[in-house]
Amino acid sequence: MLDYFYILCMINMAIFIILFFALMKKRGYTCKCKSKTKLVLTSILVIALIIWRMPFGTVALFILIRIILSLFLICKTIYKMDTKKSITNSVIYTLVYILIECSIYWILQLSSRYVALNLLELNLIITFIIIFICTYFFDKIQKFYDNKRYYIYIILTIAVNLVIILFFNISEKK
Repeated sequence: MLDYFYILCMINMAIFIILFFALMKKRGYTCKCKSKTKLVLTSILVIALIIWRMPFGTVALFILIRIILSLFLICKTIYKMDTKKSITNSVIYTLVYILIECSIYWILQLSSRYVALNLLELNLIITFIIIFICTYFFDKIQKFYDNKRYYIYIILTIAVNLVIILFFNISEKK
């Protein structure tokens, strides 16, 4: 049972890394690593990152820092990005992925209709589908964001305010 949980966590991390490479390719970055030793060391880092796994629902600070630093090193060695761009890409991708994954996990957890392992499997599938679709349509999403940026900000502000009001109403009832 516990082995199955660890396997699901490793699959979660593998999906995280594969979709990161797909996103970088979609954004136009190509592998610029000429040295075979750097490529081998980076591959070992990726394998180690998969073995270390990414938990579901919560992420400890040291795991978050380890994931961000690993993606930073991948950006620096494989894509030859400058430090600022590498840090930005690794932090944003990691935080967005974890936000989506944890949100789905807790929504499924609070619905309490699923057994624990079914919940993790469902979480893994939904997270993969959402991130894959966002990666696949990245250019269209980027174009929409550039054209309708302020409308998106207004909609997000209204949504956050409605959620806050909802939580206030729920807390007053208790």
